[in-house]
Amino acid sequence: MPDRASHLRQARRNAALAAHLAELPHSPYTDWVIIACFYAALHYVEAALYPEHTEKGGGQVHRRRQEKVELTWGTTVGRLYYQLQVASEIARYVGNGDPTRCYFDASLARHFVQLLARFKASIGYPE
Repeated sequence: MPDRASHLRQARRNAALAAHLAELPHSPYTDWVIIACFYAALHYVEAALYPEHTEKGGGQVHRRRQEKVELTWGTTVGRLYYQLQVASEIARYVGNGDPTRCYFDASLARHFVQLLARFKASIGYPE
C-alpha cells in the first residue's frame, strides 16, 4: 500500500503531465489531460487522508472516496472532485480512445488543469 509520500509524488507527476499536455500546440491528448487531472486529484486525496482512507478498486471505492471528500472538505470541494471524476470517465469511456470523438478541446483541457489547482489548494496542497 502506498504511503503519503508516494501518493504525493504520483499526484505531482500526474498534475505535471496534465499541465504539459494541455500546453502543447494543437495537442491531440486533451483526453489525457482530463484523465491525469482526475488521477492527480485522487492521489492528493489519498495523501491528505492517509492512512485513514487507502482503498483500491473501481466504482464503489470511487463513490466512497467522493463521499469522504465531501464529509472532510464540504460540498463545494466535493463538487470540484466530482467534476474531475466525471470528466475523466467521459474521456476514458465515451470516446473509446478515438481522438476524433474527443469531447475536450484545448480550452477545456486548460480549464481542468485550473480546476485541479483549485481543488488541491482547497484540500491543503497549494504548491
